[in-house]
This record gives sequence, structure tokens and C-alpha cells, in this order.
Amino acid sequence: MKTGSLSSAVLAFFMGGAVIAAEAEISAGVNGIKLPVVTQKLVQDGPHIYAGVLDGSDSQLRMIVSIATQRIYLVRENQVAFDTPISSAAPGFRTPRGSFFIKEKIRNGKISNLYKCPMPFWMRIGETEFGLHEGELPGYPASHGCIRLPKESAQLIFDQLSVGTVVEIVNSWSPRRAAAPQR
Repeated sequence: MKTGSLSSAVLAFFMGGAVIAAEAEISAGVNGIKLPVVTQKLVQDGPHIYAGVLDGSDSQLRMIVSIATQRIYLVRENQVAFDTPISSAAPGFRTPRGSFFIKEKIRNGKISNLYKCPMPFWMRIGETEFGLHEGELPGYPASHGCIRLPKESAQLIFDQLSVGTVVEIVNSWSPRRAAAPQR
């Protein structure tokens, strides 16, 4: 597990329009490597690792969850290090919005109070009852408020992030795509 102090560059969250204002534009590289997902068939575009960024400097990763695009982005120094599809709250339920920290991590043994099923790679979102964990992704929001991830993504995120990592959950966000290198 990676450890480190909290990043001083915390994203600002504005309620209502759920706009993220950052100290600089965040870009996603063009050379993302697909993380193979073999535990389930995905409807959404699969996860991508940007190895040079993910394995980069000692600055801590932060997480941005975009409800509209149903994706999580791990960001380090204004570059996307990893992105993955998710499934958030179904209509009639709500995934909380705002700025949080990972409060608790439980690799195995966490059981859902609602479904009475295991929730591997559990990461509690702040003081809420909700968290991120391994789960089925049908291609649309389907949970009661938690954020479901493919097993492979849940394990990678669990191993990369520490308690105290910043988690921003917003209505809509996507990174600026970096241009392909000129030849």
C-alpha cells in the first residue's frame, strides 16, 4: 500500500452544478494500457492504466468520481494515472456528492447490511455509510448508493490508495485528452 501525506492541491467542489475547479487542467495521456477484466463482461469502456503516472512521483493520488460518465479517475499532479468504469446509485437512490476522504479500508470480510453479501476491497467514503467496493457493473447506475467497481479495478485502487486519500464525487467531469505526439 502506498502511503504519504495529503496532497495540498485539493480540488474544490461547488454544489449545484458540481463543477470541479483545479489548480490546473487535468489531462489524460494517450498511451493508456487497458487493465484486463476477466471477472465479468463489461458494457462500458474498460479500465486504463497510465503507468508512467501511476508509478510516478511520491505525491499522493486523489480520486475523482464522475456520476454522469460512470467513471473513476485517479489523478496525480494533474495527470490521470488510472480510470475505470463504475456503477453508482440507481434512480431513487443517491451516491453522496462532495469532497471526502477514504476513512476505512477492509480488504476482505466486509458484509453488506442490505444484501448480506461480501464486499471485497471496501473503502469507506468519509463518515458516510457508503463506500467503493468490488461489484457487478451492468453498464448503468444500479447500486443503493455505493460505488461498484470491477474486481481488478477495486484491487488496484485498494492497493494504491491509503486512508486519508481525497475523494471528490461530482455530477459530471472528464479530463482533457492529451494530444498524440507529433512525428
